[in-house]
Amino acid sequence: MIGVWAHASPVWVAALVWLLLAGLPVAAAVRLRGCAAWAMAPALAVTTLALAALAAEPLQVRWTPTAALCAVAFATALAMAVNGLFLRPPRHDRGVVRACAAGGALVGGVLGGIVLVRALRSPDALSQSFDAVFHYTALAAIRDTGEASSLSLRALDVPGVSPRWYPAAWHDVTALVLASGGDGSIPAAANAVSGLIAVLVWPLACIFLARQVFGPRPAVLIVTGLYSVGFAAFPWGLLQWGVLWPNLLGLSLVPTALGLVLTVLGQAVDDVVGRPRALVLLVVVLVGMGLAHPNAVVSFLVMALVVALLVSVRRFRATADARLPGFRWSVAGAVGLPVLLLAALRLTPVMHEVAATWWPPESTSAAAVGEVLLHATHGRRAEWLLAAVTVVGLVRSLRDPALRWIPAVHAVSAALFVMAASVQSPWTMVVTGFWYSDSWRLAAMLPITGVPLAALGTVAIADWVGRRSGVRIAVPAGAMTLLIALVIAGATKGMHQGRNALAVHSTFAVENVPGTNLVSPEELEFFEQVRDRVEPGAVVANNPWDGSALLWPLQGRRVLFGQLDGRTRTPEQDYLARNLVRAASDPHVCRIAKKLNVRYLIVGEKNFWPTDSRVHDYPGVREPTDNSGFRLVHRHGELALFALAACFDQLEPVTSAVEPDRGGGTW
Repeated sequence: MIGVWAHASPVWVAALVWLLLAGLPVAAAVRLRGCAAWAMAPALAVTTLALAALAAEPLQVRWTPTAALCAVAFATALAMAVNGLFLRPPRHDRGVVRACAAGGALVGGVLGGIVLVRALRSPDALSQSFDAVFHYTALAAIRDTGEASSLSLRALDVPGVSPRWYPAAWHDVTALVLASGGDGSIPAAANAVSGLIAVLVWPLACIFLARQVFGPRPAVLIVTGLYSVGFAAFPWGLLQWGVLWPNLLGLSLVPTALGLVLTVLGQAVDDVVGRPRALVLLVVVLVGMGLAHPNAVVSFLVMALVVALLVSVRRFRATADARLPGFRWSVAGAVGLPVLLLAALRLTPVMHEVAATWWPPESTSAAAVGEVLLHATHGRRAEWLLAAVTVVGLVRSLRDPALRWIPAVHAVSAALFVMAASVQSPWTMVVTGFWYSDSWRLAAMLPITGVPLAALGTVAIADWVGRRSGVRIAVPAGAMTLLIALVIAGATKGMHQGRNALAVHSTFAVENVPGTNLVSPEELEFFEQVRDRVEPGAVVANNPWDGSALLWPLQGRRVLFGQLDGRTRTPEQDYLARNLVRAASDPHVCRIAKKLNVRYLIVGEKNFWPTDSRVHDYPGVREPTDNSGFRLVHRHGELALFALAACFDQLEPVTSAVEPDRGGGTW
C-alpha cells in the first residue's frame, strides 16, 4: 500500500500547490503572517483560479497551469497595489503561537490523512455515486476542451447545448492538478483535491477562526486542529454523501470568512488582520466561496447575520453612543446587507430550481434534536465525549456576552437541520430550500461552530480541574487543556478514525451486490479494451446508468450521455436515446449521428441502481438485433461495443450477437 500511495505523491503535491501554495503570494502581498496567511491562502487561491478560468474562455485561452500561474502573478501584483491603501500593517503573532497553530494543522492533517488512506485504500479509488458521474465528466470536458468557466461548465461541451451555469471552482483547481500531477487519472486528482480540502484547508480555517475568537492561546489552537477532523458531519459527511465535492470546498472556507467578520465587527481578540484589510478580503473570499458552491455563501450569510444581530444588541445595551445615527446606520448595514443578499439569491432562477427539490423526512423532530446534541446525524453512532465537551463549551459561552454568538449560530444551524430532517413542509422549505432542503448539507454546518465550542469546553474543563485539584500552579492551564484533549483523542480512538473511514469508504467500495456499483472491475477492464478500438474524436452512444458514462473520464473516449441527469438532453440527443437501434430503417438517426459524430454504441452492465426509473429513459440505446445496422466490434461477457455501420461504413451491417470474445473475456 505504501508503494501505491508513494507513486501517487506527485498528484497530492500538485493539489497542495494549487489549493494552498498558489494563494500564499497573494496573502503575503497584503502582509498577512502566521495562521492568518495560511488560512487565507486556500480562499485566495480558489478565488484567483476560479476568476481566471472565467476570464480565460472569452479570451480564448486554454485553462492550463501556465495560464493559472499568470493569474496568480497578476493577483499578487494587484494585492500589492491594494495593500498600499492600508496604512497600518496587521498585528503578527509570536513565534510560539505560530508554531502551535502549525502544530494544530499538522495534528488535524495527520489524523485526517489516516482516515483518508483507510477510506480510499487506493489513491485512484473511484466514487460509486450519482454526483461523481457529473464531476468526473466535467473534468474530462475541461481536459479535452481547455474551457473551465463556471458560466458554461454544466453544458459539458455537448453540441447544441447552450452554456449553462455551474460553480466550477473545485473543477478548476482539480483540472490543474490533473494537468500538472503527472498521473493523468481523473479519480486520483479528484481524491487528492477533496482529500486536502478535508485534512488541510478545513483545519486551517478552523484554527484561524479559533485564533480570532479566543486570541493567541497556543493550546486552544492545537486542540482546534485536533477536533476539526473529529466531527462526522463535516468534512467526512460530504465525502460520503453525494459526493458533494464543490459543497465541501465552499463550506471549508466559511470559518475563514467568519473570522474576517469578527474583525470587521471589532470582535476579534488581538486581531491579526485589520478592519480595512478584512473588508477587502471578505469580498474576495465570498467570490471564491460562491464560485465553489453558492449555498456555502448562504450558510455564511445566515451565520454572519446572527453574529451581527447579537453584537449590535450588546453594543446598544452597553453604550450611550448606540443611540447616535451613525451607529444605527452601521447596524442597518451589518444586518441589512446579509438579508438583502439572501433575498436576492432566493429570487434567482437557479435558486428557484434548487428550492423546489424535496427530500422525504428521515426522522422525528425529537430524534433530530438528539442527533444534533450527540453529533449522530443520519443514523451515526453517538460521539459521546465530543458531544459532552461541546455542551460544556455551549454553557461556558452563554456566560460570556462576547461569545454568545457561537451558541446562537449553532442553534440556528441545528434548527435548519431539524426542519430538513424531520419536517420538510412547504413552510420549512422556504428557508431550507437554499440547501436543496437536504439535511446532509445542513448537518455539515454544525461543526463550523461545534469545533470552537468543543475547544472552549475543553478549556473550561481544564480550568475546573485545575481549581478543584489544586494543580494549577504545577500544571499550566494550557498543558491541562492539551492533556484533556489527548485523553479524549485516545478514548475516541483517534477522533473516531475507524467509523469515519468506514463511512467514507462506503462511497468508494465495490460491492458484489447487484445495483450497488457504478462500474464493476470487469467493466473497468472492458473500458480499457474499448479505448484501443474507438478512434479519438468519435462519440460513443450509451445508457449512462450502466456505468458507461465514465468511459470518457476514465479512458478519454467521448460518450453521448456523460451524466445521469437526463433533464439537460438536447432534442437530438433525445431522439438518439429513443431510436438509435433503428439506424438501418430510420434515416433521421443517421443524420443526427453524423452531425454529432456518433460512430459507436456501447452496452454496459445493467446492475447500477436498476430500480431508478430513469434507467429506462434510453430505449434506443440497447443491445441491437440482427439487421439493425450495427457491427459488433468487441464483446466481453454481457458488455459489448458496436460500430454504427449503417451510417458510417459499407460493411455488412448484420452481425451475430454471439461473435467470439476478442479480448479474452467470457461471454
